[in-house]
Amino acid sequence: MRVLFTLLLMAVPLLAAPANAQSGRVTQEQSGGQLRLEFNRSPASAIRLLESQGYVEIKVLNRDLLVMRLEACRDGQRVQFSLRLDGRIFNARRVGACQRKSIDEAQARAIARDEGLLGIAIERTENGFRAIGCNQGRNRIVLRLARNGNIENRRRTGRCTTILNIEDVAVRLRDQGYTELEYDESERRAPYRFRVCRGGTRLALDMTGFGQIEKQMIIGRCTGPIELGQLPDLLSDRGYQRIEIIDRTAPIYVVEACREDTRFELIVDERGRVLQETELEPCRAGVDAADLKVSMEREGFYNIRVERGAGGRFSAVACYGQVSYRLTYTRFGDLSDQFRVNNCRPMNFGELAAIARARDVGEPRMVLEGCRDGLGVIARLDRNGVFIERSAPSTRCR
Repeated sequence: MRVLFTLLLMAVPLLAAPANAQSGRVTQEQSGGQLRLEFNRSPASAIRLLESQGYVEIKVLNRDLLVMRLEACRDGQRVQFSLRLDGRIFNARRVGACQRKSIDEAQARAIARDEGLLGIAIERTENGFRAIGCNQGRNRIVLRLARNGNIENRRRTGRCTTILNIEDVAVRLRDQGYTELEYDESERRAPYRFRVCRGGTRLALDMTGFGQIEKQMIIGRCTGPIELGQLPDLLSDRGYQRIEIIDRTAPIYVVEACREDTRFELIVDERGRVLQETELEPCRAGVDAADLKVSMEREGFYNIRVERGAGGRFSAVACYGQVSYRLTYTRFGDLSDQFRVNNCRPMNFGELAAIARARDVGEPRMVLEGCRDGLGVIARLDRNGVFIERSAPSTRCR
């Protein structure tokens, strides 16, 4: 007699399952309260996310338990970086240049600025773009750009009398070596007022509509860029704790840190100034081994062994998707290190039930579907494998 069994979970709808898990997820069947635990490490969703942010030529280099390593092109640069399950990018580094393809209007404007033009107007042509602007000599210049961004022709068409806007004046100041520009983008009439740095000196400038300095005043000293290693101490002095640098790529850093029991995402510039603070979630208090085991089950781990190590840290060995990992956690339950060990046995029902309970699913039951004497049979078992209900024979088996 041939019997085919399918393992299911009967419970309330699963609310705590992570929607963006790369290696495991729990889904609810349309027909009722049946839940299936599946493992799926496809990078398709990560690629779609990166494409929406302007990345092209995306290549997956490595897929690990909680991160994915990729290589892609954006803005003409080829970069390698890590992508977390929540979509955050970190450890990015430039590895080369990408072959320039067809440019868009914004890129055409950037090329014209690189050629020293201000007050730029962009027109699309049959074979690319035409950029019209004024150079520093107040000559009106027309650039003809090919689709790939190459300059095919440059000619002077007369004199400029148009007043520059404040953004164009800011570009000119940056080209002249001024840094840390502060100005009101809504200012429409010259003279335009700027606060800038140059040679360690902080200056207040009044600029004409042609980008010339009308008035200059020294107002202080400028601070230089900080070393990346100084950033944790600097943020600690401001009341942040459990500081984790997510993106180490200068000049803008992305940091996660706790303050007053709340975890924040911080956008920090190269001088240590917090430009943006976004509240994420409550910061976890210190955990014990039992708490950590439940937290790992909630993430989908099974066959878990946890030991407390030096400094309150935890060492754990666990299976995830039939792969064994050795992991290190902080005393707050944050993952700090991981590496693959070997393969694992398949998950048993007890471990599957523990994951369901850790994700706030009610007491699970096992449902067996099979064939007996040519007829389909459905039976329900409790967590100990004892029959608690048996249905009448259903349709015939093929």
